[in-house]
Amino acid sequence: MGDPLGSRGVTDGIRANYQPEVCDESRLSQGLDDGKNVFDPSHVIDFTPLEIGEDLSYEERPVRILARESRELRNRIIPFVKVQWSNYEEREATWEPETVMKESYPYLFEALD
Repeated sequence: MGDPLGSRGVTDGIRANYQPEVCDESRLSQGLDDGKNVFDPSHVIDFTPLEIGEDLSYEERPVRILARESRELRNRIIPFVKVQWSNYEEREATWEPETVMKESYPYLFEALD
């Protein structure tokens, strides 16, 4: 019994009939002038490579303290600091208890005190 397709492959007929569409310069320039593909320097990302360990982990370190705030509970006041962490932008800073940060990272408070 012979091969039902003969010596031809399944895609041979498709390739023979495929004609790629060619775009002329006028259509190409119209697509670029619509404002969608224009270079904008504000879209450039500042990339700093991470220091990744062999187990694919990395260490977060606080970079600086951005703000201080106290939150009042019923009978005590808890001081917080807004911390910018390494590998994150300023807008992604987190509020942390000041006492915990002073114990773990005292160098951050040397300039503030």
